[in-house]
Amino acid sequence: MKFKFSIIAITVLLIVLFVKSTIDTGSFDIVKLLGIIAIALLLFWADRKLERPVNKASLRRDIKKEFKNKE
Repeated sequence: MKFKFSIIAITVLLIVLFVKSTIDTGSFDIVKLLGIIAIALLLFWADRKLERPVNKASLRRDIKKEFKNKE
């Protein structure tokens, strides 16, 4: 979820470029559209894998470690 808005912005930009290319050339290329979808799915998957679950126990542990490091 860290980069969710960035991924959405990149996907929208790619789709806009795809639509512009489709209008300019007059031909609909399904391979380009599937590529954009694949890139978006890959980015969302990577973002999800980079997420670190946070719960009360991990927060307490991190806070205790931080205080120990300061002393």
